[in-house]
Amino acid sequence: MSIALINNYKQLLKNLPHIIEISGYKNDYIAMKLNIKPQYLSVKKQRNSWNVDDVEKLLHIIMNKDVQEYLDDLYESILIEKYSTNKTISSEDFEKQMKW
Repeated sequence: MSIALINNYKQLLKNLPHIIEISGYKNDYIAMKLNIKPQYLSVKKQRNSWNVDDVEKLLHIIMNKDVQEYLDDLYESILIEKYSTNKTISSEDFEKQMKW
């Protein structure tokens, strides 16, 4: 279970620059709220050098409906990928398995 949690966190980190973009907040505002210089925020975005505290603070600042929807979609795609077997069956076989 912890491996899945780590993988989810890695996906979150990988998508943070895009999540910031989706939020609609400007870098200056986010940097001010994080109490850092805008240049430092730009470097963190480029290098993806976020620590856990940074991510938590950032998400509290930028969370809105658009960000939440994106995170929900991201999590859903992770779940689909995790549980997808890429094995397809015919509708007849499916009906047999379902005892229809």
